[in-house]
Amino acid sequence: MWLAREANRVDVLIGNPPWLAYRNMTAGMQAAFRRMSEERGLWAGAELATQQDLAGLFVVRACELYVRNGGSFGLVLPNTAIDRDHYGGFRSGRYGDATVGMAIAFSSPWDLRRIRPHFFPRASSVVFGSRADGRPVSMPEEAQIWAGRLPSSNAHWEQASAALTRTEGRLRRSGTLSRSPYALAFSQGPNFSPHFMFNVEHQPSTTLGIPAGRTAIRSCRSIHEKRPWQLLNGLSGAVESEFIRPSYNGDSVFPYRVGGSTLVVLPCGRNGPLSEDQIELSPGLHQWWDRAKALWEENKSTDGMSLMQRINYQSGLAKQFPIPAIKVVYNRAGMHLVAAKIADRRAVVANGLYWASVRTGIEADYLCTILNAPITTDLARPLMSYGKDERDIHKHVWELPIPSFDEANPCISDYRNSARLPSKSPRPSPSTLICTLQLLAAISDNSSKERRRGEKLTTLCMS
Repeated sequence: MWLAREANRVDVLIGNPPWLAYRNMTAGMQAAFRRMSEERGLWAGAELATQQDLAGLFVVRACELYVRNGGSFGLVLPNTAIDRDHYGGFRSGRYGDATVGMAIAFSSPWDLRRIRPHFFPRASSVVFGSRADGRPVSMPEEAQIWAGRLPSSNAHWEQASAALTRTEGRLRRSGTLSRSPYALAFSQGPNFSPHFMFNVEHQPSTTLGIPAGRTAIRSCRSIHEKRPWQLLNGLSGAVESEFIRPSYNGDSVFPYRVGGSTLVVLPCGRNGPLSEDQIELSPGLHQWWDRAKALWEENKSTDGMSLMQRINYQSGLAKQFPIPAIKVVYNRAGMHLVAAKIADRRAVVANGLYWASVRTGIEADYLCTILNAPITTDLARPLMSYGKDERDIHKHVWELPIPSFDEANPCISDYRNSARLPSKSPRPSPSTLICTLQLLAAISDNSSKERRRGEKLTTLCMS
């Protein structure tokens, strides 16, 4: 409290605020974080809630309490702070009535994402600014770009400085480009967790057999289960076959094709999640669901969600129903973007994939060809945040203005005759890939580097 008195506030603040994602906060912390963020214009909305981080609020609150007007700061933050949507309010420099006029004048940040190995669990940045009450200055897009490979993650500055380069550059912020209309079409699959309550495998039936229309199943366990769930016994039973569905996750998808599906038991009918009264009409499902709910209530955290609310968070399950005839899926994270189409009216999409329904198979081929093209990953890479190795793809690819499928487009019209992918081949025809490269060249920044890459790929396709 002594430091918060106006006469005792500091001239300079440096440090590394706590990095804590919203999804990892307790229920009480989430409520307080949301309230304080909304009061300061930092809350980015429910869709981006799980990606939001305590670090931005910490910086604003620290400046509000401890930095004198005109005092400056330099703080290490997640790299997302300088170019991701959910940090837009933070970068504005304006923080509403809750701060009683406190504002920040930002200067150019440092972008450290190109340094290897990363010295934090996630890519980082350094943000600079000063307290400028009543005179906010939003964070510039100009930044100092650090790059290089360190001899070790804890190298001394004498060693590190020799291995690093620093150049002036410009950030490509998500939300500032012309977004693709497909951005609104794609949604992330739900998290079927706890794993053993939903992921199942067939088990042999007893000598007495099982009732007609049911399937004998048991929990499928995973080495990735966490406490307390990993310590609990699995479930088994005979559930009505209509409630056992194939499921695809991030490990199931490869360029232009999907691998094997897993089985999940879900309390869903043709039109989506069932009510408790509807579940009771199916004895096998009712028995399984009752046992799963009891284990959930006994062992869940204090977030207050029911088991149905858990698997249908933000309607991630409900919006998949009725299941479309064809959908396109791509991976949520990874070093490379991969996409495929699924034509199964019983299959559901789980966490690790984004999905969208499409009108026709040829539109699905169009999207798969664009998403699987290496140049698409290259163009979207600067828009992605990432940890040590995997990039968080999420919806960042749709910051590229990829157009809707329209056969009237002279380039896209080639798909009518040449873009249907052979059912047993993951490789698109040369004319399809050339058409894709033409589209991507039109939406790129037309830098000489991108043009050379596109020309090289086109030459390879034609050879």
